Amino acid sequence: MPACEFCSGAGTLSLTAPCRKCQGTGEIITYDDDGNENLESCALCEYGVIYTEVICEACHGTGVV
Repeated sequence: MPACEFCSGAGTLSLTAPCRKCQGTGEIITYDDDGNENLESCALCEYGVIYTEVICEACHGTGVV
């Protein structure tokens, strides 16, 4: 059976979306007790992007057609 051309036989597709918490920057500004700004990495995303794996609709997750 041939591999699915849409997911290259993996059965899943990777989707990306910008992070809503950091607005896609990958960093968040926080303030310490003295009111000084601190730049921290966003703990929710990876460099401002959220990665999601979804089942391929073309092969229904089997990887073959």
